[in-house]
Amino acid sequence: MNAVTRPRFSIVIPTLNRAEYLRACLESICRQDYTDYEIVVVDGGSTDGTSQVLQACERPVRVITELRKGPSIARNVGVEASRGQYIVFVDSDDFLSSSALSTYAAILEANPEAVMVLAAFRPFNDQRDLAGFGAATLPQSRRFATYLDAADAGHVSGTHRTIIERELYLAVGGLSDRLTVCEDQDFGLRVSDRGPCVVVLAPETIGYRAHSGNISSNIADFGFGALSLVRAERRGDYPGGRQRQRLRRSVIARSARSTSVACLREGRYRDGCRLYAATLTWHLAQWRLNYMLGFPILALTSLARGRGRSI
Repeated sequence: MNAVTRPRFSIVIPTLNRAEYLRACLESICRQDYTDYEIVVVDGGSTDGTSQVLQACERPVRVITELRKGPSIARNVGVEASRGQYIVFVDSDDFLSSSALSTYAAILEANPEAVMVLAAFRPFNDQRDLAGFGAATLPQSRRFATYLDAADAGHVSGTHRTIIERELYLAVGGLSDRLTVCEDQDFGLRVSDRGPCVVVLAPETIGYRAHSGNISSNIADFGFGALSLVRAERRGDYPGGRQRQRLRRSVIARSARSTSVACLREGRYRDGCRLYAATLTWHLAQWRLNYMLGFPILALTSLARGRGRSI
């Protein structure tokens, strides 16, 4: 790849003190059977040998240091520094199958109007969980008119599974730097009027590592993030107007339901109740009676056990 060639894909990886995970991640990327890509790593100031791992990578890596400002800012910085037509976000503790990029390329060739692709992923704890991962298969996908339609069908965005046009990403301002979780859902809602979204059904191309260090394991952040989505919708931040309001609120309410219940189970009584109250009329409009009646019972049980506390 010469200096003036624009790669098809830019793989953007934020990292901080995950040298061993990052080593395996980069090895999986270097095994791609599709070679028109670049690697951009944004390091938050690692002190664990990450620099040595990056220097040992088989392919050139563009390394940017962005000191401890969080993954959303790191991803935004990485995209700004990238040159690819499409951005592929990869977490530094995850894997790509060897056919990941060729799968995305085939789907984009078949759907040239698509602005976003959501990849299929497999959660794993150790390598044994990835048996058969990335086995050769013809890509299977489903095309939706917009991301919002995909999310309404249950295909919610996640940065670890998102392939997005670089110019579109920059045009909407990238990820919110206020959120550590739910920033991917917020982003999806902000691009929900920009064009088709294609969801990959098979093959699985991402190994998504589940461990206690995942940012998404912090329920307090999830509570803040879900409430931020509700407030943004009420402010009219998301496109689509009243015509798409029902779909937007259905998607946001789904996230609020699961998060509010998780808050109660973690003893975050006030946070769960705040989310419940903020979306009560939305759930009423959707006739979510099981949730509307079941949540207060669960909340009272939690309160009786004396587990409530706020963020």
